[in-house]
Amino acid sequence: MDRCIAVYKNKRYKAYSTGTKGEISKVKLFLHRAEEGFIPVMSAYDKDLYEKEIKKEEVSELYREYFMARYKNYEFFVVAHFMDRKEIEIVTVDPNIGRECNLNYQDRDLFTKRLGSDDDFQLIHVKEDLLSKSTTRKEVTLEEPYVIDNEK
Repeated sequence: MDRCIAVYKNKRYKAYSTGTKGEISKVKLFLHRAEEGFIPVMSAYDKDLYEKEIKKEEVSELYREYFMARYKNYEFFVVAHFMDRKEIEIVTVDPNIGRECNLNYQDRDLFTKRLGSDDDFQLIHVKEDLLSKSTTRKEVTLEEPYVIDNEK
């Protein structure tokens, strides 16, 4: 899970921010239903997608959140959660680390591995505040990502 969230007029939206030299200038909000000010857009991934472009000053919060896993003294990006099996999937493009940690070779320099409750790892929720440019990291349990992923 890797997503960007904006709080606009006390509502949470999926978001995408644009800018130059690390400074955010505009924010796009996305919805799956028509609302005032939102226009329909084409998407290869989402059905019935609507967007609205606003200025950075109009949002009260803008953050990106994702999960990392510390496994065998390395940090890996978590690309999937499997609720039914209580597992996560980690990924790296570094072939040296992939081989050292016994990750499964996928393609070229892509290595993945599923980790479950029998594996020794730490799951970390990362939240990057894009307005204040601060980052918080919190260790979580295997059950917590499902709650965070499904927040409305």
